Parts: sequence; C-alpha cells; structure tokens
Amino acid sequence: MSRHEIRLRLRPGRSARSYPALLEWPRLLVPYRFRAMHRWWARQAGFFWLPCPLCGQPFGGHEWRDINGKPSSVPDPMQPPNSPDGWRASVGICPTCTRAGRGVPA
Repeated sequence: MSRHEIRLRLRPGRSARSYPALLEWPRLLVPYRFRAMHRWWARQAGFFWLPCPLCGQPFGGHEWRDINGKPSSVPDPMQPPNSPDGWRASVGICPTCTRAGRGVPA
C-alpha cells in the first residue's frame, strides 16, 4: 500500500476555491447593473442569491469577492461575537458595499 501526500500552497492575498474559476465569468464580463443576468447565472451555477445585509440589494455568490483589498464581509449579527473555537462568523456583502469600504475584516 502506498501513501500519498498532497500539499496545498496559497499565495498571500489569494483564496482557495471549491469550484472552477470558469463559473465566475459573469462577474468579469457582465456589468453589475444587469442584475437579471447575474441572478440567472447564480441559480444555474448553484451560487446563492440573497439580499445584502447592509443595503438590501440582491447579489450572487459568484460576485462575492474582496475588491482592491477591501473586505467583502461583515460579522454575522445572528451569531455570538466569539465562539469557543476562536473563529468569528461573517456574512458576505454585495460588490457595491465592498467598493464603498463597508466591509469589516473578520
């Protein structure tokens, strides 16, 4: 029996994905103002489509990314501030709120 070891190395500033980058094409090619197209793609590709917790504008999981180093999440108001494990729950915000700098690093 052989033993295999897999090492995952991430560059600073990058995040790991559990889906192919090809599924993010609408975020890159379709302007933000075409919400119907983004909604259709989120449903087809299996991403969430939820209202932003700050402004209420619906957005999809394929759009939830840090922009220009600004965080794209805020602490989850429904969870306790600190868990016994030391992690802090957070929820994503829309690209408009991210660009405005409303995100808080978790």
